[in-house]
Amino acid sequence: MDIIPLDIANMALGVLDEAPIDSLDQDVKPARLLNLHFDLTREAELTKHAWCSQSWRPPSPGPISAVARAR
Repeated sequence: MDIIPLDIANMALGVLDEAPIDSLDQDVKPARLLNLHFDLTREAELTKHAWCSQSWRPPSPGPISAVARAR
């Protein structure tokens, strides 16, 4: 299951004990504020962490992946 921006926005609203929204395009104060700050905050949080390090290696393929690749 993919997490979409609306899910993240509603998680933030939950932390603030606010009601969830149905869409980031709603004309309600929480949606307007989330739209105003979402992209900048997401970029700031993503740059705080080293998402790809030299010690990281992709997981080895499982048996199904190996069979699919052999085809």
